Amino acid sequence: MNDENFIRFRDLLQDRCGLYFTPQNRQDLREGVEKAMLQAGISDLAQYYHLLYLTPTDDSLWRQLVSRVTIGETYFFRTIPHFEALRDRILPNLIEQRRKLGLRILRLWSAGCSTGEEAYTLAILLRELLEDFDQWHIYILATDINHKSLEHARQGVYTENAFRIETPEDIREKYFHYDGHCYLLASDIREMVTFAYLNLVEDIYPDLSNSTLGMDVIFCRNVTIYFSKETTRQVVKRFYDSLVDGGWLFVGHSEPLASIYTGYETHNFPNASVYRKPSATKPSYVKTLRQTGTLRLEKPLFTLEEIYRLLEKGRLNDAREALKHYLQISPRHVDALFLLAKLTANDGEIEGTHKILDTIEEIDPLLPQAHYLRALLFEQHFAPEQAKAALRRAIYADRNFVLAHYHMGELLFSEGSTVQAKRSWQMAYNMLAGKEPDALVPFGDGATVGTLLYAIKQRMGTL
Repeated sequence: MNDENFIRFRDLLQDRCGLYFTPQNRQDLREGVEKAMLQAGISDLAQYYHLLYLTPTDDSLWRQLVSRVTIGETYFFRTIPHFEALRDRILPNLIEQRRKLGLRILRLWSAGCSTGEEAYTLAILLRELLEDFDQWHIYILATDINHKSLEHARQGVYTENAFRIETPEDIREKYFHYDGHCYLLASDIREMVTFAYLNLVEDIYPDLSNSTLGMDVIFCRNVTIYFSKETTRQVVKRFYDSLVDGGWLFVGHSEPLASIYTGYETHNFPNASVYRKPSATKPSYVKTLRQTGTLRLEKPLFTLEEIYRLLEKGRLNDAREALKHYLQISPRHVDALFLLAKLTANDGEIEGTHKILDTIEEIDPLLPQAHYLRALLFEQHFAPEQAKAALRRAIYADRNFVLAHYHMGELLFSEGSTVQAKRSWQMAYNMLAGKEPDALVPFGDGATVGTLLYAIKQRMGTL
């Protein structure tokens, strides 16, 4: 691989995946590309680059390359001071607060989870810490860009290498079954973790659709060391937005300097420093809407199309101001109200979002996307029956609402209704079949037809 090709592949991987290869890592990149080309059956380097350039990162071509150039070296209870801080200081306080509120919900995210040891460590820790475990709704999300690692993680099968000196001695005996060759993790621990593909570099989180909102704790250790400083800054900012007020971010000891973590508080524990999002009240856009009686305009400052373009450019504050003015002029415009509901939901204001959706339902009871958004809210807050009811209303309003059918399948599958789940997924699949893979799925927040078809195939393959 000459200098020109090294730079081309280096820049492509950095742009699409955030992975940055220094000149010292040139040999690693060359070997990874060669192995991925061999696996793909492609011998021409220029052709391979061109195909990668035109292909989305969730395609098998990219999955092969990423699996060759990323190394997920991890094990259970790696960097034990982090888990001691979580077990002894952070979680006890959080659990006590939630109990006082009567809100037994905890949400944790292992970002860059590799083969799952970190996420399962969190599950084991919570299982041991909560005496009334069965009374809690625990959601542990584990994401990675490497599909091969995710498949390994879902199986929950490990070798001796997954246990090191830091791993507590009794963990294997309590939570694993040894078959003479490998260690199989107990099913009740495996079921606590949801594994999903997510590219941290893409601006697709936090969002309700991928359950990356309202996190109490995020672990992202030894991941951003592969990113450039600017990419890391963007990822850390999105983590900040994903956390609840007072939420915690754990990063590796070798991560960038603390200056990257602007806006976080630094808390020092024995042999561990952890970043925390300050406890601050976010602005209420519902309240803002109710108080917008001072400005009188004859027509909105921006059209809805222009407001969406502001959002696409990342000008979130400008878009919100423009939307506020728009609703002053047209307070019963359901499309504008729906956009306000989405922004409010992304701010974590669940009660406020429901109130906006109530207003929409009064104006137009058959707006399918409003029922769909309500279903996502219920689904995220562990109310499956209410979520299914909202999805049924969305499907009644629009029989071809593909995401409503897909999520209905997810809910049915989670409760063990596999026949009905398969029927819902099949309906969604039939609606997408024949469409262009790069076409956007309506109300999918950037999800493409090809991505959703792949997800449905994967889900149906488990039945």
